[in-house]
Amino acid sequence: MFFLSNVPAFASGFPAECSLCAALEALLAWTEGLEACRIRVVGEEGRIILTGEVSSKNAMETAIVVAEVFTCRTVVADLAVRPRIYAVPSRVPPVQAE
Repeated sequence: MFFLSNVPAFASGFPAECSLCAALEALLAWTEGLEACRIRVVGEEGRIILTGEVSSKNAMETAIVVAEVFTCRTVVADLAVRPRIYAVPSRVPPVQAE
């Protein structure tokens, strides 16, 4: 059992940290208003770090509040606000076979 004595103390909480981040990512993906956002969650030094893209400032604020309430930890948000623009495709004439 020599290898167990060399395991750092924080490693015992690692699976729980991964589970927490995965659960938060799933929660954010299904939160109303965040469906079009791409948010990645990482736990680091006791903090929750959100990275990725959100569709609006309101979506970013919602993601931060949900993460804080769900984890009871400090949340750092490194999120880019990039509105999704859905263009209506123009009518393209059919191609004639020669």
